[in-house]
Amino acid sequence: MRCTWARPVSISMSRTRRVNGRSAIPSVWMWPISRPPRRNSVPPKRCGATATPSQLPTSAITRSRLASTHGVLPRAVVMRVVLDWDGTVTMRDSLWMLLDEFGDREIFAQAEKDLGKTLSYREVMEMELATIQVPFEEALTFLLDSVVVREGFHELAAKHNPLILSGGFHQTIEPLLAREGVSLEVRANRINPRTDGWLIEWRDPEPCEVCGELCKRRNLPTERPMAYVGDGYSDRCAALAADRIFARDALARHLETEGVPFERFETLTEVVAALAA
Repeated sequence: MRCTWARPVSISMSRTRRVNGRSAIPSVWMWPISRPPRRNSVPPKRCGATATPSQLPTSAITRSRLASTHGVLPRAVVMRVVLDWDGTVTMRDSLWMLLDEFGDREIFAQAEKDLGKTLSYREVMEMELATIQVPFEEALTFLLDSVVVREGFHELAAKHNPLILSGGFHQTIEPLLAREGVSLEVRANRINPRTDGWLIEWRDPEPCEVCGELCKRRNLPTERPMAYVGDGYSDRCAALAADRIFARDALARHLETEGVPFERFETLTEVVAALAA
């Protein structure tokens, strides 16, 4: 097979131009019309030569595939960040705060104990929320006065524009975001705050095909690679669909037991730093 990479050409010295008194001789290599050079690449010097990695242009997709073979994502890849709300953005689970303040504490304690054993996530949530019978405005005022967001939330929101994916409710999350001066996309359920007991209007009422629960997996974004940041039971299945997991509290304990790699955090400042590393 004839080498088609390059062909030598003769150079007429009479056609060379002079720069600072010296002859500027053009390159002795010319690319054939049928095979233009790749951008930022260096041609092999002889037929059959192999280009070194530094000579080949590497796309973000290629870098991602190469890195995935080692379980490490390259720094140049921008990750889609998905952020749980209760216990992740908030220092304390705001639904637990509502139940502790306005619900039945005995039912709450027993339901949490049976979660994942004799009761499903849906059964626990509906059982607990039905014990709250106060007007919604009273409950919201309590949350606005009491909920504290985790350190680093504003920085994470500004740098990564995360998706808030919650098992909680638009009506309680969005006013708290407004209080913090932060605007983010929220995917959550809705609440019907009836005075005879609050009812949940589920965003996705069908059980997950993977875990069998009403979970967040089907509401994850399609962009990849993805980082998931969470803390609890409702984050288990969705977190496993991510390329990178940041976990604390119950989610961290579960992943540790299951042998799933994750990065532990207590502040969202730590998550920001890890994503930048």
